[in-house]
Amino acid sequence: MDPRTALLVAALVVLVVVRVVRRQLAVSTVEPLREGARPGVVLAVVGVAVLPHAALDGTTAEAALALGAVLGVLAGVARGALAPLWHEAGAWWTRGTGATLAVWAAVIAVRVATGLLVTHRPPAAGEVLLFVGTSLAAQAAVLARRASAAPLVAAAA
Repeated sequence: MDPRTALLVAALVVLVVVRVVRRQLAVSTVEPLREGARPGVVLAVVGVAVLPHAALDGTTAEAALALGAVLGVLAGVARGALAPLWHEAGAWWTRGTGATLAVWAAVIAVRVATGLLVTHRPPAAGEVLLFVGTSLAAQAAVLARRASAAPLVAAAA
């Protein structure tokens, strides 16, 4: 990939990640699992589709890729468990908090560090999208599960 294309791809990935994190901090409804996990699954599939062949050039690179997906799932589970959840106007609602932002920051730092330590390069665009996608899908699954199991209690005003 020529340097200009690589820079464009990197900028697009950064924009996607910033948009995802910003959206995490906004109030939003908790969707049923199928609908809630869809954006994450789409990002993960796109991430796998755009993986450069160089990212899968050996066992170490494949292990780093798998580690990134596992870190994504763990981060999503943590964010889903930490997010406040309330029922109002016939729907379940959630919003990210400082803990959400802290989990995002920590897991992104760990993911970049593992990429640098294991493969001696930063994660490729596809690896980042796979990581973010698995994380969003796991978070949606935890939130959907929490909402379906929670008693109906109105939010305090």
